[in-house]
Amino acid sequence: MKSRIFLSFHKKVTLITFIGLSLWIAGIVITPILANREEIFFQKIASFMHFFYQPVCHQIANRSFLIDGFTMTVCVRCFAFYFGGLFITIFYLFKDKMQMWSISTYILLALPALFDFLIEKFRLYSNITELRFLTGLLFGAVLFHLLLVSLSTKKVKPVLHHSKTPNTQ
Repeated sequence: MKSRIFLSFHKKVTLITFIGLSLWIAGIVITPILANREEIFFQKIASFMHFFYQPVCHQIANRSFLIDGFTMTVCVRCFAFYFGGLFITIFYLFKDKMQMWSISTYILLALPALFDFLIEKFRLYSNITELRFLTGLLFGAVLFHLLLVSLSTKKVKPVLHHSKTPNTQ
């Protein structure tokens, strides 16, 4: 007799998100390792990977972690964003229930990243790598939590209700 493994809908969503994020982060980490290889084939793959990740990050070299002397395909903040998402996804793989946080919790956890980004954008200060990592980590955890909760909810309510009113002219 075959045994079947039953996964709840939210576990399936969480598992798919975990696999996707793991592959995405693996691409970020493996690229500088490939770039450091002597074989031209691996260097070409690394060049393609930098090009592939370009739409999601500015890829400024002095704002990126180095592996083997080569930059990752995304900056520190973006890497931390995905890592924060992976962290919250792993957390929910081991929980039976997922629920929304309060709006104030989402705002409280997202504000440091927003302030950090805006203050740096307006050149009021140039922050440090550790701060970029921390704010990216928090922001990634917040957004991926919101994403997981939203995707795990089976009930979908329409955003707009259209009522038919008679045309009075």
